[in-house]
Amino acid sequence: MSTHPLKYPYPVQAPAVRLSVFSGYGAKGDVSHEQWRSEVTGLSRDPCMTQNTLLQAVRRSLKGSAAEVVVHMSDYAPVQIILQKLDKMFGDVLPV
Repeated sequence: MSTHPLKYPYPVQAPAVRLSVFSGYGAKGDVSHEQWRSEVTGLSRDPCMTQNTLLQAVRRSLKGSAAEVVVHMSDYAPVQIILQKLDKMFGDVLPV
């Protein structure tokens, strides 16, 4: 919960951010790495999105082998580091 200093004099809880599920398996209900990464990138550009909220959403959206990759990383690993690791494992994303 946070207090918005300009509009809300009372605690406001941000709505949970939901990303599509990505497992790396291509299972039913999963999206491709490219689509999942695009969702994460889009959210990261939102000026209202905190890094902590984005990190939580990313970790919740991962299942299967994709989650296994991340579980071995620090709880405080930044989203960019997680994306780089998953790119190496599942994507064919080239650096810009």
